[in-house]
Order: sequence, then structure tokens, then C-alpha cells
Amino acid sequence: MNVMDSISSQIKVEYQFTSDRNGITDKQRKDVSAILDVSARFKIFINDDLYFDQEEFPILEFYKYLYNWKKAMNQSKRAQEFHYYTLEFDEYEDGAILSIIPFGDSARLKSIWAEQ
Repeated sequence: MNVMDSISSQIKVEYQFTSDRNGITDKQRKDVSAILDVSARFKIFINDDLYFDQEEFPILEFYKYLYNWKKAMNQSKRAQEFHYYTLEFDEYEDGAILSIIPFGDSARLKSIWAEQ
């Protein structure tokens, strides 16, 4: 499903951690697998319409993808595409779980798990 983002579109992202706040002990704070298990309910609204809603989502893994994308954008003079695959669904055959594809002053938001 594709949604066109224009200057007049409003995009709102909400998340709420679903993992137990005390689920990672001090000893586990350097354990990558424990950190990647931290999950949240993640929603994207476009013009107040729910576009993406995932009950359990590896939020820190997703953040790492976003962080690396932003870093690549800062090092390049042109806009970079963003594609997110979880480790569980790496290179998912139907496409990325969430993609941002820039063109001109706009971008296309695409997801195989889109609600609308």
C-alpha cells in the first residue's frame, strides 16, 4: 500500500513500550539480544488516519535502522531511501515492513503491514 506525503500531510508517530521496564537487568544492558527484545506498540497516523499499527514491534531495532539511515542521509547530498526489515523477517519476500521513498520535496510511505 502506498501513501503520498505532501506538504499538507500530517504524519504522527506514537509508541508505547510493551516490555517490562525492569525486564533487562543491569547485567543484561550490554547483551544485544536482550536489548533487541525490547518491544513497543508502534503506530503511524497520516492525516489522523491510522496507517500502520503493530502490536509488538522491536522498537530499538527499528530505531537503529532509523539512526543509520539518518547518518547516511547526513553523509550524502541526495535523499536516501529507508527500508526496514526485522531480523525475524529479514528480506521479507513481500517487501520491507516499512519504507520511506523520497522524491522531490515529498516521500512515499510504504508498508506490507499497512492498515489503510
